[in-house]
Amino acid sequence: MASGATPPRADRMGARAARAGEGLVGGGRCANVEASTEVTLHIVLQPRLRRLAVLEGSTLSLWDLSTETPAARGSVDVPGADNLHGCDSWFGVLAGRVAPAGASLRDATLHRADWDLAALSSPALGEVARHTLSPSADGAWVVATNWKTGWVTVFDAATGAVRGANGESIPSGPSFSPDGTTVIAGAADQGDGAVLRFDVTSVTEGRMAMSRMKKPGHGHPGLDDAPYFSVFSRDGASAALSNESWGGRGICVYDMTTGEPRWSATRPGSDEEPEAWFAFQAEFAANDRVLLLAGPRELRAFDAVTGTPLGAVPLPGDGRHGFALDEPFWRVWVRGSTKGEAPVAVPLPDAWREGIEVVEMPWQRKRRAKKKGSDPGPRA
Repeated sequence: MASGATPPRADRMGARAARAGEGLVGGGRCANVEASTEVTLHIVLQPRLRRLAVLEGSTLSLWDLSTETPAARGSVDVPGADNLHGCDSWFGVLAGRVAPAGASLRDATLHRADWDLAALSSPALGEVARHTLSPSADGAWVVATNWKTGWVTVFDAATGAVRGANGESIPSGPSFSPDGTTVIAGAADQGDGAVLRFDVTSVTEGRMAMSRMKKPGHGHPGLDDAPYFSVFSRDGASAALSNESWGGRGICVYDMTTGEPRWSATRPGSDEEPEAWFAFQAEFAANDRVLLLAGPRELRAFDAVTGTPLGAVPLPGDGRHGFALDEPFWRVWVRGSTKGEAPVAVPLPDAWREGIEVVEMPWQRKRRAKKKGSDPGPRA
């Protein structure tokens, strides 16, 4: 390679792993070889069925929330489990062999099950960046970062067939829009970064159409060397990206119609080296009017439209394990503090959604009617 030439993406990603020692950011979350399952998303809720999936080490457990206290429904062992994600029809664990540098999973497989723990097809995805998986809302597709190309890649969730891919630098934290047509992700390299938008419906010779969105503005810590986490609002009109960079932990909300950032904020960063930086989970709530953002030991809320801080509540465990929003009951679920312990519900302050109209879901009306023996009323 000529001096000064840009190395292939995979080489740059590997070089960063070497610079970081034994770890590398990926998929919006950061981990090392020894503690891979201690710093990843570990809890997913299916609100209609009142089922909660929890990952502890290699043990995947399913809990029933329809009773007064969470009731265990069963568990399975998934060797090499790296993180947990889910959608309306299934939940799954990405598992594989951690590569020597700790940045990717070799021979990665998506182990899927329905919400009764019945096994579904488990497609092989090749070598992918760790902690990078995210499913579409309908469960038909998953998106991850292909480690060898360094590109954001959309796979068929049932077969593993590639729909399309594209990217630049070191992408992480991809997520789908609610209708499955758009993917966003962050990209980082030494000295720079970008927010990327992909059109899943526009694929030419295997490459998805990709564009750069405007970078976060004033009040954001920057994108240099950052890991990312991204999430869309329920209506798809907004998206949020959290990250950690040299200036601290950042959060930015985008208007997905214009591609412009609406607001940005910075939280204090960690004292860790870059390989231990972490992009915390964020979720929209209260009809997309509130943005929840996890922290090391807290859950913080912002007005999703203006960015006005609404306050924070303490979390009983490590915020890096993630949370499951149980919006109908205005609370979140987190993992128990010890292995095998039932998940813990954390109530959210009513003041955070004060003045916001709460839309009752059809399954909530049916449940209310069953309890009262009354007509559930018209559908929304």
